[in-house]
Amino acid sequence: MALETTYEEWVSGALAAVDAVFAEQDTLTADDLHGRVEEPDHPNWWGALFKTPEFKRTARWCGECKNSTRKGRAGSMIRVWRRRQLTER
Repeated sequence: MALETTYEEWVSGALAAVDAVFAEQDTLTADDLHGRVEEPDHPNWWGALFKTPEFKRTARWCGECKNSTRKGRAGSMIRVWRRRQLTER
């Protein structure tokens, strides 16, 4: 029997991955997190991640979207997030 990861544990790991991506670049998409974060037990956790207060303190949607490069997304639109500057927090 496989152990399930709790939502809180998954979000904690995902937020660490967000920090790692922003250490390398100024923008982030969900595609950037795939491969850095294990797939969640429920697919809705991805969307919930971007609504957490911790994520919102770190990033802001810059109004841009782009096509996903992941095969499972079939080129659908995804948001581009920018790292918040210290003055924005």
